[in-house]
Amino acid sequence: MEEMEDNVDVQVYMSKEDIEERLNEVKGKIPSFLIEDLKRNLSGRRVTDNQVDRIVCKITDMYRMRQEKLDSSIEAVKDIAEIKEELSALKKEIHALKGGVDDILLDLRILAVPDINIESIINEALAGESEGGHSGEDEGEVGEVEEVGEVEEVGEVGDTDDTATAAEQPPGIEEEAIVGTPSS
Repeated sequence: MEEMEDNVDVQVYMSKEDIEERLNEVKGKIPSFLIEDLKRNLSGRRVTDNQVDRIVCKITDMYRMRQEKLDSSIEAVKDIAEIKEELSALKKEIHALKGGVDDILLDLRILAVPDINIESIINEALAGESEGGHSGEDEGEVGEVEEVGEVEEVGEVGDTDDTATAAEQPPGIEEEAIVGTPSS
């Protein structure tokens, strides 16, 4: 009979103190609130050393995997924050570039307007200021201004000097403009 007793495994159950001591060994590997929860759940149960080891190993592995997921989630959030900052910077750059493009388009529109004689416009505006501040044209409407030579004294109606040819008269200037009467 002695031989049979040697083949039988005798299970030794851990005491409450042994369980607490064993769980205190894993401090730092898993949070203390989990250790306290294990102590409460294992107290009063009949567990062997091997069973406690398996329970602790499984909880440690689960905690480590969740911690790794949490760490990767934190890294993803950091990456998203960096991308958001980069997008904000790009948005500012695009806005600045759009302003530059708008300026270029305005310049192109101005360049596309034919026959603007800026010097004449400036001279007229300055002459208008010296004569009372108004040039006589409607504000906001700029007509085409061309420089005309000196006007000679005009004689009686019918008394004309037709010696000037059409080539000598500036384009777009009618006889009425030379005489000084507004064209209708």
